[in-house]
Amino acid sequence: RTKVPAYWVRLGWENWTLNTTFIYDIDEALAAHATLLRLKKVAAARLLAGESLEEAIKTFQYCPVELRMSAVISRMRNNVRLRKGTPRTSNLELAVEHRRCMSNLLQ
Repeated sequence: RTKVPAYWVRLGWENWTLNTTFIYDIDEALAAHATLLRLKKVAAARLLAGESLEEAIKTFQYCPVELRMSAVISRMRNNVRLRKGTPRTSNLELAVEHRRCMSNLLQ
C-alpha cells in the first residue's frame, strides 16, 4: 500500500488560526497558501481602514478552499494572563460568534 502525501496550509492573523483541510497535491497546497496570503492582505487593509476585526475576518469567507477557523483570546486579570481558545469550525459566522462569546466571558 502506497502512502499518499497530504498537506495543509495554516495561517495565523490577529489571534485567528485558519487551516485548510488536507490537500493531496503540492501545487494545490501552494495555490491555497498564495490565496490565503492574498486574503490576509485584504483583511489587514480592511482592518487598517477602520473596520472591526469581526468584519475584516469575513474576508476569508471567499476562500475557494475549505477552512477551519479558531481564535485565541487573551486578557490580563489580577496580574494573571488568561488565554482561551475557541473550538475549530468551518462555519465563519459561528467562529466569529464563538470568539465574541469567549471575549465576553473574559471581560
